[in-house]
Amino acid sequence: MFICLPLFIGKREWVKPYAGNEAGRYNELYCPSCRSYSVYPVKKREFVTVLFVPIIPLYWGNQLCCRVCRWNQDFDSQQQLDKVLMEQKNIREGAAAAGG
Repeated sequence: MFICLPLFIGKREWVKPYAGNEAGRYNELYCPSCRSYSVYPVKKREFVTVLFVPIIPLYWGNQLCCRVCRWNQDFDSQQQLDKVLMEQKNIREGAAAAGG
């Protein structure tokens, strides 16, 4: 007798808000892909799953993610995020000066 048991193998990601963004300082950053102000920092974990149970970690870290186009970029430290925030201020000031 042959018994066929299907194995459900896939990939799943878990996304949480970034722990250093309680005050909302980093919300609505500029997205270079879709040119909207919809980027925010997250803590992301990605796993290979077997029968919906996470088995093998593929990615574990912090990213900037766009809500509109799903663009993302890794960042390693709070200092990198602060540098991005300073660059964003320059982008916003440049857009305001240009009338957009």
